[in-house]
Amino acid sequence: MIEKIMIKKFRALKNLEIGLGENLTAIAGQNGTAKSTILGMIAQPFEITGKKEKDYLTEEDLKKSLITSKSFNTKFKDIFKLSPVHDSHGESRGKEDHYHYELYFNKEDEIIYENPLQVKGNPRDVPPYLRLVAGKTRDAGHGNIPYPVIYLGLSRIYPIGESQKLENKDDNLTTEEEEFYKEKYKNILLLTDENLEKTEMVEKEKVTTLAVSTTTYDWRSISAGQDNIGKIIASILEFKRLSEKSNYKGGILLIDEIESTLYPRAQEKLIEFLNQQASKLNLQVIFTTHSLEILERMIIDKKYSNSKVNFLTKKYGPLVVEKTNSIEELRNNLLVLPTGSEKKIPKINVYFEDQEAEEMLKNIIKTKSILQYCNFLVLELGAPQISAIATKINELKNGIIVFDGDCKISKEKGTIKKNMKKHNFYLYLIGDKSPENMYLDYLDSCSSSHDIWKKTLRSYGRQNYLDNAPLKTKRNRENVKKWYKEDKKYFGTDMNRLYKTILNEDKNLVEEEERFKKDFVDKLKKCYNETYGMIFLK
Repeated sequence: MIEKIMIKKFRALKNLEIGLGENLTAIAGQNGTAKSTILGMIAQPFEITGKKEKDYLTEEDLKKSLITSKSFNTKFKDIFKLSPVHDSHGESRGKEDHYHYELYFNKEDEIIYENPLQVKGNPRDVPPYLRLVAGKTRDAGHGNIPYPVIYLGLSRIYPIGESQKLENKDDNLTTEEEEFYKEKYKNILLLTDENLEKTEMVEKEKVTTLAVSTTTYDWRSISAGQDNIGKIIASILEFKRLSEKSNYKGGILLIDEIESTLYPRAQEKLIEFLNQQASKLNLQVIFTTHSLEILERMIIDKKYSNSKVNFLTKKYGPLVVEKTNSIEELRNNLLVLPTGSEKKIPKINVYFEDQEAEEMLKNIIKTKSILQYCNFLVLELGAPQISAIATKINELKNGIIVFDGDCKISKEKGTIKKNMKKHNFYLYLIGDKSPENMYLDYLDSCSSSHDIWKKTLRSYGRQNYLDNAPLKTKRNRENVKKWYKEDKKYFGTDMNRLYKTILNEDKNLVEEEERFKKDFVDKLKKCYNETYGMIFLK
């Protein structure tokens, strides 16, 4: 497995280190930052045909594993487009290290005869103007390493609709493979209503692809995005077949501009699929991308902890790899915005009965990277009134409604539950009281010697509380809210000091808070996905 590539000199690239993840590796950056060149450099030192003594897979094993690919090797001319002026003897004559890079492997293997593996280029005066040679010497058994590689270039997305010559034939998939293909195809593209019928091999002008027909249209009508997904899944199936061979050691799948022709959510579903398969098949998936959705997911989501993002930039002059975990910095670079510029983030409306409920939620969900996706709105209505209109007004129907905790035991709880039956995104705050009454009941229970008066509320003693708080017998909605509004300045931002003190003394509330957090974030993600077709990943 490749750990990193060190580029000493290759065209405009000089002294660059590209780290590779165990599962996924993203190579990102603006156009003209040599992303595709690096992809090709990784592919070139590997070759397996099954015809050489050092090949650990037989020619028959390799052939039987192919579906749409021609081989498990890459062709130099399919990746590099070279210049007779800059890539021939002309510029590089006499410069031994004009093309020189090294691959580092994270573990020794009998097929790895040299670590790091040196790769150098021999310029020529005739096409393809350059030959890359692996290994320090030309000793027997050296040269390219016998390891299966599939390279998917942009020719894979040549539109079926624009092809002048098309030919289809039956694929050689097993029933299990066809079911795998259909399941993953539908899952990535979120085709909930499509009934997939038959998969077919399609020969188009540039490449062979794996397409599928449905009950309403056949493979000739599929979009470029559907075609793209079909080709990628077919490549995974090829490695899946290889993995069943006893001598299989792993492989490399390289994809240029992985997000091409795919909408944002499908991009995220695709890398989720590839991450799972990479882990199962001992496969390194390395791709180039401009997709902010893909980069954000890989940087923030913990499931991609075995993956890496390399961001190439010319912002400082010479091309460098920017070492950052900030999606904001990458976004600003790709959008050519000044550092510190903020992109307007789409938000989900979150509705509350009153301000007290909004402030309690901010104490529960303290993470700014979650809260930034929320637009808080106070309705100043009771729970029964809100529930009565929750599914009749689009703004409420498409948002999240947070009821006070007392709704769980109120006499109207049956009515609220019935009204909210068709609303997917509502929940109750912790406890079984409204926030303001929870605070009052707790302070009532604190004696004069309680630490809260000495440590937490130094400027607000029990006497102040008794003087300002409404009597228990007169705690109507109006009096309680008046106390909250006038005295909350003594209890920290949004009553946070009092809220923390209560939770420190009540383990049941702590457990309830954890359940609420998970429930709220789950609902926010689902609501965000339904509304905007994408998911936030903070």
